[in-house]
Amino acid sequence: MRFTGFEIIANGKHIGSTPIRQQAMDAAGTYAFQNRIAVSVIAAMDDGRTREIKVNPDGSIDRLWEKSGTTIFPGCTYTNHNGSDYLCKSISDDNSAVMERVQDGWTLVAHGIQMYGDGTIEWDYSTGGHWIR
Repeated sequence: MRFTGFEIIANGKHIGSTPIRQQAMDAAGTYAFQNRIAVSVIAAMDDGRTREIKVNPDGSIDRLWEKSGTTIFPGCTYTNHNGSDYLCKSISDDNSAVMERVQDGWTLVAHGIQMYGDGTIEWDYSTGGHWIR
């Protein structure tokens, strides 16, 4: 596994990119501190996967993800990275899907769905959460 480049993103906006890891980390740390927001550094790997870290305004690193492009299908059940199983009910658009938690019927629209290397999924945020009656 080899890193091929690093992209810096804040609030969904591209801030910059570089092939140098330390340069990306320094830029993310400075931007996070100056703007008082968390900044993502997304590392592209030579096998097509990505890894993402979040640099907080205080300089701490929040957590590390391994993500890859994700294709999910209606009618299939996926395990969320937190352990809950979700049934994909429908695809809302290219980056969103209606998901129902199998355990209790909690339904939401998941945005920015990504799949980890172990096959579990996670999303950036959700909207419209409600119980099915």
